[in-house]
Amino acid sequence: TKLLPDWNQIPNIPPDFPAPPCLVIDLESTLVCSTWDRKYGWRHAKRPGVDKFLSLMAQYYEIVLWTPSPDGLAGPVVESLDPKGYVMHRLFRDSTSYHNGVHCKDLSWLNRPLRRVIALDDDPDALQFQPENLIRVKPYDNPDVEDDTLERITPLLVEISREGYEDIPSLFRQFQGMDADEIAAEHERRVNDLRARMQQTSQRGLGSFAPSRNNLPPPELPPNIMGDGDGQRQQLTAKDLVGSAPPTEASGSGVIGWLQRRQKQQEEHNKEKFGLWNEVMMKKQAEKKNNV
Repeated sequence: TKLLPDWNQIPNIPPDFPAPPCLVIDLESTLVCSTWDRKYGWRHAKRPGVDKFLSLMAQYYEIVLWTPSPDGLAGPVVESLDPKGYVMHRLFRDSTSYHNGVHCKDLSWLNRPLRRVIALDDDPDALQFQPENLIRVKPYDNPDVEDDTLERITPLLVEISREGYEDIPSLFRQFQGMDADEIAAEHERRVNDLRARMQQTSQRGLGSFAPSRNNLPPPELPPNIMGDGDGQRQQLTAKDLVGSAPPTEASGSGVIGWLQRRQKQQEEHNKEKFGLWNEVMMKKQAEKKNNV
């Protein structure tokens, strides 16, 4: 029998507010490795790249950390994992649905459009109600083994949000049967393929600057390669497309200057939008606590 909570777990979206996509992240074996022994009790190791991953995802997603563990056990781990408050909502076992012997996460109870929800989890059974929204990660159960899953899947997650992708399950069907590392490798292959096409186009001059989108490999997400450790993004620039700018255009005029201004305006707009969103949701959370 499918047992569901009888109340909304996170605040509703304010009317007429452009909500960001929602990223639902598991805790155990996804973000942390938990072990127990008689001498030390429970010990938790963070998956490599967790801090950078959460700080960057908070710029693009409404983050929900959802664990099947009870609040009393998982709560202190979450507090230690997210001291800066990048996670907007925290859900525990009492927010799951017990079905076929598994504590499942029914995404429909988040009161968010399912087409704009991504679930990052190592257990497919936990997402058996909405498997089309899942990016399956390999369980992180051995801290002694090198792992870069979070770093590798980051470019795709950033692109989905930046480009306002409206049907995430449809996009994920292109990667059916793949885990996060395989999806990242396939996405990287497509980005490199697209880059090669653009470079070939640039050799034919500005007359071929904008190739038909129908000729590009799916998914229709423009390439965006993650930068260095400071978390900044690097896009394919006009220089990548058409070569170095002539001296007269170095001051910011022409196509190159227009592209640079457009990218800067988009980044500033995203910061303002997500800052306002975080402010609104924090107020609603505070109101909810005061009414309890």
